[in-house]
Amino acid sequence: MRKIFLFIFICNACSVFGQWDWGGPPIRNIDVRNNKNFTGFEVLDSAMSANRVLLSGVPEESGNFNIRFAWKLFSYLNEKHGVQHILLETGPARAELINAYISGKDSSVETLLKSVSNLRMMRFYRNLKRLNLNKPEGSKIKVHGMDVEKNPSLPVVSIAGLLPDEGIPDRLRVGVESLKGAARYVVKKGLEEFESERKGNSQDDNSLYYQSSSFSVRETGMEFLTFYDSLRSEFQRWLGSDFGRLDEAVSGLRQAGEWRKLYSSSLQATWRAEEMFRNLNKILTQFSGQKFYGNISRCEIFKGRLSEGCGYYDYAGLLYKMLNMPESKEKKILNLAVVSGNEVDKFSTPEGLKPFIDQLNALIARTLMDSTRLFSPADSSWGTAHGLLFSGFDYVLIHRGISPPDPAEMFDSFAVDDATDWITAPRQLASDQGKAYVDLFNLQILNAGYGKLNTALTNQGLSRWKSPMWDGFSVLVADPNTKVWHKMGLQWAFGQGSGYSAWSAAYEPGFSIWSGTRLKWLAQTHMGYSRLRLVAPSDNTLTPFVTQFKPPRIIYNPAFTLGLGSSLLLDLGKVFFYGSAGYRQDLGEGRWRAGGGFTGDAGQMYQTGFQYGAGFGFCVPLNTENSREDWR
Repeated sequence: MRKIFLFIFICNACSVFGQWDWGGPPIRNIDVRNNKNFTGFEVLDSAMSANRVLLSGVPEESGNFNIRFAWKLFSYLNEKHGVQHILLETGPARAELINAYISGKDSSVETLLKSVSNLRMMRFYRNLKRLNLNKPEGSKIKVHGMDVEKNPSLPVVSIAGLLPDEGIPDRLRVGVESLKGAARYVVKKGLEEFESERKGNSQDDNSLYYQSSSFSVRETGMEFLTFYDSLRSEFQRWLGSDFGRLDEAVSGLRQAGEWRKLYSSSLQATWRAEEMFRNLNKILTQFSGQKFYGNISRCEIFKGRLSEGCGYYDYAGLLYKMLNMPESKEKKILNLAVVSGNEVDKFSTPEGLKPFIDQLNALIARTLMDSTRLFSPADSSWGTAHGLLFSGFDYVLIHRGISPPDPAEMFDSFAVDDATDWITAPRQLASDQGKAYVDLFNLQILNAGYGKLNTALTNQGLSRWKSPMWDGFSVLVADPNTKVWHKMGLQWAFGQGSGYSAWSAAYEPGFSIWSGTRLKWLAQTHMGYSRLRLVAPSDNTLTPFVTQFKPPRIIYNPAFTLGLGSSLLLDLGKVFFYGSAGYRQDLGEGRWRAGGGFTGDAGQMYQTGFQYGAGFGFCVPLNTENSREDWR
């Protein structure tokens, strides 16, 4: 029986410890809640000290997660490395609007920015604004748009804002009034879309082209462009010194027209990548010596050429151009690829690398649901599989699953609990690894060999051992990198007869079979040491316990125990309740000890049997710093 139990215990222990990452470099779980916990990002520190730019590349389908991670990564870079500049995959018109908003100098800008932004990006801008308000003038954050203008709506609004409402020359009135009408429609429609998304409805990305029943904003913008070019000198006379700003805003509208004109041709992607390269070169030159963080698409941060999936065949993206073109002004650039677990099977890789997809799936399988892991594929301890699969990236961050939709009511909440807000990475961290379960009342019943002991005791006229119940306390925490739980406990029992007592200490690792916000079901192993203690009256001889041995006054029954069990835990936030059941096997000989030696074989007491428990305690947060978020 004992051999069978040991075999089962070893199998179960392997399933527990198999949850850890044995071998290879440490894989770091990143907490992307809006707090100052930057654990895991330290892997970037030495590289950031030697480089000027970090570009993170994200998959389009993980929008909610991407911007959440971008904010946490920038917070780290800003605090630890003094990064003030953010590169976004947007045009100059939006960047100018964002900078006006985060500077806090123009309160009217927020309405306009909302009308051309979705909910998650507006949250990002609000956090930048709050961070900026606490910084001295020389440390303010600045956003840079390095993309071409692909949508005419924002340039239309920008141009309209630069044109006075009064004193319009006769020859310009038709074009100006038509453009201003289209701009007002964009703002009105955009705010409606924003409020709709805040109420839980999805936003159509194409809605910013805004075509009403009577006119198209796109076509209105393109017609105004023709109108402007034919009367450019009259616009210049009308606006005087402000004409330069108007001409720059019109160039954005011109880019939107060019983008549309090149639709469905490989020239569109080529032209865009080249424009982004020139814009980034210009920005880095303008702010020489300062560090930058960019959050853009993964196609643009790949170091090599891409055969498919990112535009035309043999695509040369932004980072490839920065690292290889002679015109590049900066080559000290790091890249970090964000990879969603559910996109792995969609990877388009060279035929020779197809088998390494299994390697990536194995890595993701060891990642907590809704969590992230950051590693460097160049680390030799990963072996060739990960290095080849991610050969175009300096760092890779993976997460399982796609973020849920934003709860709309969270947008205007000043104190947002991260567990009810967007995805938390890891979400398991928010509900499990973010707290310890401290059990202050722990009642255990061990159905062990007390019957045998009591028979021997009563035969000698001694009181029975009346307490198979044990009380105690324990602490239960979850490993932040795995699904493994750790429980450490101390228990004691006092016999209701004269001079009987016991204590035990145990370590009980386990793993989550199922873990919800409130209810958690765990499988556990038990490794412990316990000791029963009996004090005999001096006038008694304990003959059933001895063979040619004069009994001492105090005798002990030590035992090393292994066990298997399961627990059900109900987490109510500040308090919890739990119940457990399992089996414990005594590995010792069951004999009593005194003065360092065995008392004999008689009166053996094995602490083997079924164990049942119940208890309650308090939930103690492990990371209280900024545990509640202001992420509106």
